[in-house]
Order: sequence, then structure tokens, then C-alpha cells
Amino acid sequence: MLSQDARKWKEKGQNQVKPREVLMQPGEKLNLTRSIRSAKTGSLLPKEGTLVSVTENLGRTLLLVEFARGQREYVFENEVEFRTRLFL
Repeated sequence: MLSQDARKWKEKGQNQVKPREVLMQPGEKLNLTRSIRSAKTGSLLPKEGTLVSVTENLGRTLLLVEFARGQREYVFENEVEFRTRLFL
């Protein structure tokens, strides 16, 4: 069953937005599911972060996450779990 927001997008003919992406809103808190090294600094990223934006590139969903001290990194959708996750 689609969420109400997802139904609104579908009714407007904007089928390119996936229902799960509608649930990912900037400001949501998330945790990394595994250790990840920063592509910029080479150091391990903290386990907790905040979602900044969602981007799709080459068929993959990328999440821009802000970590401690304003560090921002892109991670894949399967590398995170949301603290307050709603399921369809």
C-alpha cells in the first residue's frame, strides 16, 4: 500500500519518484550499517548522521549525509538505516 504522499505524486503523473524516496525527507536521522571511509579524507565516518538530500545517478540512489562537524558525504541507500523508518 502506498503512503498518502506517494499516492499524491502518482496522481499528478510524476511516476519517476519511487514511494520509498517520498519517505526520505531531509533532516531525518540515520545510522550507517557498516564502517565507511570518507572519499575526501580517508578517515572512518561516524555512525550517526542527518539526511541532507537524495539524488539518483546511473540508476543508483545516493544520499548526501551530514555528519559531525559539518562533514558531508555521499553514501548508498543500502548503507544506512533510518532511526524512524516507515514501511509501506
